[in-house]
Amino acid sequence: GSYGLNEAYAEVNIPVLKDMPGAQLLDLDLAHRFSHYTNFGNTNNNQFKLSWQPVNDVLVRGSYGTGFRAPAIANLYGGALQSFTNYTDPCDVNYGLTAIPIVKQRCLNGFAGLPAVGPGYTQLTPSAAPIPEPDYTSTTPFFTGANPNLKPETSKSYTAGIVYSPHYLTGFNATLDWYRIRINNVITLPTATSILDNCYLLGETQQCGQFQRSQAGGPFEGQVINLIQTLVNEGFVEERGEDLSLSYLFPETPVGLFKFDSTSTYINSVKEQTTVGGPIISDTLGAYDPVLGPLWRFRSTVNLNWSYKHFGATWTIRYYSSLSEPCIA
Repeated sequence: GSYGLNEAYAEVNIPVLKDMPGAQLLDLDLAHRFSHYTNFGNTNNNQFKLSWQPVNDVLVRGSYGTGFRAPAIANLYGGALQSFTNYTDPCDVNYGLTAIPIVKQRCLNGFAGLPAVGPGYTQLTPSAAPIPEPDYTSTTPFFTGANPNLKPETSKSYTAGIVYSPHYLTGFNATLDWYRIRINNVITLPTATSILDNCYLLGETQQCGQFQRSQAGGPFEGQVINLIQTLVNEGFVEERGEDLSLSYLFPETPVGLFKFDSTSTYINSVKEQTTVGGPIISDTLGAYDPVLGPLWRFRSTVNLNWSYKHFGATWTIRYYSSLSEPCIA
């Protein structure tokens, strides 16, 4: 597969004020990018940045921008392959979602053209025994791979922050920034479990059409087969939080030069829509999200650097807040 791309980019920096009372600096930065894709058409994206320095020690800044990311050629035309994938059947009486009435009803009565399964249905291992734990290997190979119908990702980002560099403490800098980032049509590879859950729990009939259940009789009758796990565009992901950076270059000493720096991120909220038009999920912060991965609420890295002539050393400490994962009783 292939596609063509032509782009044009322009940026202008406008110094509005300088060396004035209440405005040591006031700059406006404007940028625009025009892109033409042979398969996605035209797109225009802008970025606006404002920097204001009321006094020498303080800089206030803010920005707004839009983004566009086309799927890679491998995402579109990479083909498909077979693999034995781990998953949890929502209709499994031991580890599934049958405690939820709507899921139990759809499993027992059939849904969106799928055959019904019995009240004591269990997901089986390849040796035809009930699975001993959730997220177990499939009995038949599933299909996974590219999707030529993917759409580009688009985004909007907002930031606002302050930089503090006190004149009375040379070498010290502190920055605090607030951000909000939203990505639409997120390109992701859903898990086999999420495809099944979206069918039976959310009623997504399109995803119900991405798998079948065996009708061949025998012990494996009703087991999930022929599941197609391809890259898709989910609804959106939005994250809000703050970044804090601190650094201090100590005065030079007879035993070398020391520098301290730390970077920290605190996430206020994460919202996610795994299917277009589906429910908005906002309770995955501080947990492991099957699509986004680990979502630590707070992360911090601290470095202490030492250098002397031709030698140097760094001591690093990283802190991650706790994560919770669901457990099956």
